[in-house]
Amino acid sequence: MSTEDAVFQSQTLDKRIDLEFEQDEKVIIIEINPQKVQKEFFAQFQLLNRIIVRYLNYSLQTCLEIQYGRNQLLISSQDSRVLLEDQKIVMFKNKLDQIVDTQGIWIYLNKKTLNLNIGYGEARKETIVAHYIMESVQNSIKSIKQITIWQESIPLNFLPQIISSQKGELKPIRIHTKDHFIPTLSSVILQKCQNIFDLNQGKQAKNLASEIDDLYQQASQIELHQIEYFESGQQVQGVAKFNLGDLIHHSVTIEGCKLNQILKNKQETAQKNGLDPLMTYIRLGLGHFNKDSAGHQFVLEIWPFKHYSSIHDHAGQYGIVKVLQGIINVKIYAILSNAKHLMNPIKSLTCNQNDMTWLSPKLNQVHQLNNFYPQTAITLQCYKYSKKSQEKIKQFAYVANQQYKNFNPLSDFPDIELHTIFKELVEEYSNLYKKK
Repeated sequence: MSTEDAVFQSQTLDKRIDLEFEQDEKVIIIEINPQKVQKEFFAQFQLLNRIIVRYLNYSLQTCLEIQYGRNQLLISSQDSRVLLEDQKIVMFKNKLDQIVDTQGIWIYLNKKTLNLNIGYGEARKETIVAHYIMESVQNSIKSIKQITIWQESIPLNFLPQIISSQKGELKPIRIHTKDHFIPTLSSVILQKCQNIFDLNQGKQAKNLASEIDDLYQQASQIELHQIEYFESGQQVQGVAKFNLGDLIHHSVTIEGCKLNQILKNKQETAQKNGLDPLMTYIRLGLGHFNKDSAGHQFVLEIWPFKHYSSIHDHAGQYGIVKVLQGIINVKIYAILSNAKHLMNPIKSLTCNQNDMTWLSPKLNQVHQLNNFYPQTAITLQCYKYSKKSQEKIKQFAYVANQQYKNFNPLSDFPDIELHTIFKELVEEYSNLYKKK
């Protein structure tokens, strides 16, 4: 996506970086995310008091200044000052006066409409905390040529390490000069959508990357009965009596069956680790590992009644989640955080059979899935790294008991053909039926 790219020239001067923008740039988005501070710089980051962002006009006069500091955010223009103390958008610190790496803020300035929005986590309508129209300084805002980002109380060599000026880099401060702020795009692709471009009320969803469209085109062709027919064929005698969804539901709910035993083992492990046993589900990787994704590119996930996932991210991937059976509830979060005040969902979705939801590196990246219904839900997860991605993390991050953790999105089965598993499910169902 071109919206991922920053278009500016930078120059480091002592404790500041000056950024000169192209004259025709209308939108400037700055993201500051302490989560992205590299471990070797975290000690220095604890010394930080403020990050000051100054917007300069063609005369190099300050027409807008935003001070992002500990427990406050100050907005100053030529004739006004506004102090914000909302914990969602201040540099949050703990009782030991340490900066907690639990949040990120974004600043959106539109030079054409004079809109200034400040929010936390993902840059989107649902995460706006403050909104202003900068009419009093409109001439200065429209003539912005340069931004100066200035640090306070940390070593001179630190600031260049936290500014992103190269494509694909993930650093605490990122600059964008293209509009990737999406206030109205739907998070659910409904059954009636013929393709990804129908997503936004029939209009072309030009802000969605080609990676999502590629995954959508593949996922839209996959249904359980197609998997069942392709994988079983005529290999299993009497297969017509069964369908894969029923067999999975039977195996995961009946004591002693294959999937039920796998689920119990995962529940026991979760309990030993101090986690809720219901925060478990079964993953079945399709095909083999793919270098273009974290783990398998396509995964069947099995969700028994009342089971749910942790709140987790997706390692900066694009993705599609399609419901193949049952109903899945999805909660989307602004950011992955161990701070309770940041972890209310910004959007809740109910996805029925054949509905899909999507995620990108910048939108819908953090979510939680839950099955509230007695029927076992089955979803198809499809993942893909950006074509431009230089950092492939390969691990998903999640929060449990207010602690950050990581997990490898591995299959609960070895890389074996699905028809082998299908045959086993048929046999265990048939054996149980015969006993009855």
